This record gives sequence, C-alpha cells and structure tokens, in this order.
Amino acid sequence: MKLVAFFKQHFLTLFFILFSFVYGIQIYETGKNYNRFDKVINEDAFGYYIILPAYFQYQDPNFEFIDTVLRQSETYKNYVPPVINTVENGKKVCKYYSGVAILQAPFYLINSKLFETKKTSTGFLNSNHFTILFASAFYLLLGIWGMVDVLKKLKIHALLIASSVSLTLFGSNLLAYATYDIAYSHVYSFFALVFFIRAAYLFKHKPSYTTALLCGVFFGLIVVIRPLNGISILFIPVIFGLSPLIQLFRKPHLKLTAMSLLAFGLIISVQSIIWHWQTGWWYVYPYGNESLNLAKPQLTELIFGFNCGWAIYTPVPFIALVLSLIFLFLKQKIRQAIWMFVCSFSLLYLLSSWYYLHYGCTVGCRPITEFYGPLFIAFAYSINSFVKSKWSIVILLLFTSLGIKYNLMVQHQFFENIINWCEMDKKRFQMVFLKTHEAYKYATSPFWDFSQFDQAPPVKSILIDKKLNIDSEKKEDRFQIQLPELDAKDSSLLFNLKIKGTMYDEINDSYLRILINDNGEYIELLNLLLRRKMIEANVEQTFIYQFHVGKSIKKPLLNISLESVNNKAVCGLKLESIEIKRVKL
Repeated sequence: MKLVAFFKQHFLTLFFILFSFVYGIQIYETGKNYNRFDKVINEDAFGYYIILPAYFQYQDPNFEFIDTVLRQSETYKNYVPPVINTVENGKKVCKYYSGVAILQAPFYLINSKLFETKKTSTGFLNSNHFTILFASAFYLLLGIWGMVDVLKKLKIHALLIASSVSLTLFGSNLLAYATYDIAYSHVYSFFALVFFIRAAYLFKHKPSYTTALLCGVFFGLIVVIRPLNGISILFIPVIFGLSPLIQLFRKPHLKLTAMSLLAFGLIISVQSIIWHWQTGWWYVYPYGNESLNLAKPQLTELIFGFNCGWAIYTPVPFIALVLSLIFLFLKQKIRQAIWMFVCSFSLLYLLSSWYYLHYGCTVGCRPITEFYGPLFIAFAYSINSFVKSKWSIVILLLFTSLGIKYNLMVQHQFFENIINWCEMDKKRFQMVFLKTHEAYKYATSPFWDFSQFDQAPPVKSILIDKKLNIDSEKKEDRFQIQLPELDAKDSSLLFNLKIKGTMYDEINDSYLRILINDNGEYIELLNLLLRRKMIEANVEQTFIYQFHVGKSIKKPLLNISLESVNNKAVCGLKLESIEIKRVKL
C-alpha cells in the first residue's frame, strides 16, 4: 500500500525521469545509427550557431573566418552551408536570428573554458558539437518540464499529462528535430513558447515585477529566435482567457506592463546590436530574397499535401488540434474555442505563405514543430473534464500508443530514406505507406541519371540469359555469376543490367537484391524495388537498371536474387545481359 501511495504521489516525477531516460536513449541511437554526433552543427544549425564563434572567438563581423579557417579544414573544405547574405552596403550578415545563439552562449563559453585552447580551437571541434547537442537536449527537457508544471497547475489528470507530454515529442516530428537535427531552432522555440505560457500563468495568478519580467523575457526570446512565432501570444486567451493580457493594460498594473515591455525590448535589442556590429545598421532584413507572400497562401498543401503535409506525416498533433476545438465547444467555452481557431488558422496561414512551402528538405511540416507545446497544453486542458471513466482512460492510452507507434514508423522511414525528404507525391506516399522493409530504401528517390554516359564504349559485355521466378510457392530465386577482373583505373565502374520482366499486378512487392563481392569481400549491396520501374500489369517490359562501383574489382562475384517483401509477390524476370563501362562521376 505504501508503494502504491508513493507511486501515486510521485507519479509525474517518476514519469519525467523515465521520459528523460528514453529521450536520452533516442538521442544516442539516432546519433550512432545515422552518424549524427559529428554533424550536430549542420545546415540551419550552422547558421544559428555561427554568431557565437564570430563574436567570441574571431571578433569577425564579416565572417571572414569561414574562408580563412573553416574552408581549410577537412570537414568544411567542400561545403559550407549558405548562411551569410550581403546587404546593400556590401556588409555581411547572418541570415538567421540570434535567439538560438543567446540560449547556446552559456554552453559555448563553458566549452571554451574547459575543453579548448587558443591553438587548437576553431569553434567547430567535436567538443563544440557535443556541447551544442547537450544544450539542445537540455532546453528540450526544460521545455517538457515546463509543460508538466503548467498542466499540473491547471489540475490536469496525471495520466493525461503523461499522455500529452509523450505525444508532444514521441508522437510528432518534433522528435526528428530533437534527435536527428537537434541543433536547429525548433527545440529552443519550443522551450521559449512553453515558458512564456508558464510565465503568463504565473502572472495571471500572482501579478508582480518578477512574473511580468518573465513574460517579457520569454516573449522576447520567442521573437528573437523566429519573429513570425510572435503570433504565439494568441495562445494565451485559449488557456487562460483574456485576463492576463487585459491586466497588463489596467491602471494598477501599468508599472508591470512597463517592466514586461522593458524586458522584451532588452532581449530583442540584442539582435539590433548584433546587426549593428555586422553591418553598421540597427535594422536589417537578413533573409535576402526569402519572404512571405500573404496573397498566395498554400494552406491546403501545407496541411494535406503529400510532400510535407502536416496532417499526412504527423496526424497526431493535427487530430489533437481538431479534438481541442470540438471539446472546447462541448464544454461551452465558445470564446476560447474561437480564439484557438483564430490562432491556429492565423499561424497556418502565415506558415503556408512562405515563399518555399517545404522549408527545405524536412521531416514532415517542419515550422509548426515548436508550437506543439502550446497545442498539447490546450489539448489536455480541453479534454480534461472528459477523462474520468475507465473507458475514457483506455481510449486515451490507445490513442497515445497508436499515435507514438505511427510516428516512430514514419520517422524511421524518413531516416532510412524510405520517404524522400524533399520530393514526395501521392503515388510515392501510397507505395511506401507503413513500409519499413529495406527494399523500400530510396524507393521514393529518383534513379541516378547516367544518360550522359550512353555513348561511352563498354569495357565488358556479358550475356546472362537467366530466368528468375517467384510465386506463392517459391518465395525466392537466386543467380550467381563470376565476372572477369574489372579495372576502374582512375574512374568508376558503371553497370548496366538489362532485364525483361512480367509482373502480375501493379502493387507487386518484389525486388532484386544485388550483391557484389570481391574474392569474398563485400563491395556493394543494392535493392531494386521493381514497382519503381512501373512495369504495367501482365505486360512484358525491358528496362536497364544502372548502378556504379567506385573502384577496381579483381575477382567480382555478382549475386542476384529475386525476392518478395511480403511473401505474396508473383513475378517473372529474365536477366538478359550486363554491360560495364568506365565513367568519371
């Protein structure tokens, strides 16, 4: 009995500890499996971070160290993310806002003191990657703690708190930006948004200089991380009503209003100071030609599009939003429901008006991830009074487990390149829906284009003339051929495998597994999902499958097997010939 009582009393503390442990494992597994530990400061993360070494280490407002130091290093000699723009006076400016750098600064400075020397430091050593990874994980977990604290203060059912918090991370694409691309701005915005809501709650119940200061600081951080996220102030009336905002403008609280505005101004002034340091101007539009086009929103595509659609790739947050609106109306909280609709619509409208809807190659709808804290707080608040019976709890737990399972599967598909990060459509989505077999890896990516080498003379042409068949009885058919020595010289070897095939239905889950060994040593493994070639049902079609090997092979052994993903495929193929060329890729 004492153990049960202890568990009930400390349930949320134990849950947070377990949550943190599972999240830590997720970071480790992602970093290990996808080689992310030395790529923490990459692409957009590079842009948010670069302000720190530019200011603290190089005192270089024009970012000349990119050419003089970074491009001379092994890591950046071939590619530096394009994060610097030139303004009208010829000065250089980082196109990313400074909010992330402000939050990373304490960790950067600690790392500089403890792990670096002036002789070895470039600002981009392994210790920097690790420190920034730690900083990002710290702010993510701090944001999660803030969610738990707000929900406790709102007297939300403990299981609903655990469910909402779990879905926030593990049931959404925030997980990708809290593990795979961990140093992007999203975990920092998530933290700032949650703590702004927490500060608003504290201010509502205890107006003071401290709580007013916190409101100003965290709202300033929200804006200085990404200005568009300032629309988050509309979330306040959803959960707390209008009183926190109205109180600021009533006579007894005008001093508190001044305190809040002063704190906000001080935070965003950091950005102006940095711009002045870089360009001599107090205000700069750093994005260059990138901008919103409010006259041409793509709202439907943003939500339901097959390329990055929010509801398609992360349905749990979308469903949570819909349920929040429904339950607020059922609770007859009409004003809050209207506010939530206005806030959500305004946010989605703005996000869909960005000049590049996809926001780069992303895991689902990327820019909405930082709003999952407020969204799931609103979700828990709206359905709390309905989570009373055993059946409602069972439904909640079922929704949570299925939502997390689906999201983890989709994230796995992204990380394994089963889902194309940049170019998806309905047909590709249907082809790989809920598919995790290795045969689907790169199935939604275009084939390499080797057409420029069509006229190149072959080094070897070998007749194969071998049939492979699988059906409901025969699940696999194999073929092996010893090729002559292949000398690539200073080029690569391009293999053209000529195949004639008959597939008996369009959704036939059959694939070729092609393994190349050199005297028993592994060289290359490829999987060709035959659906990618769009062979028409019951029609024989000849096609060429092209792949390359980047070095010479002394004793090449080619192993080809026709297999089924689901043990149901019916397929007949004839391997006609293989042609090998030397090409410079």
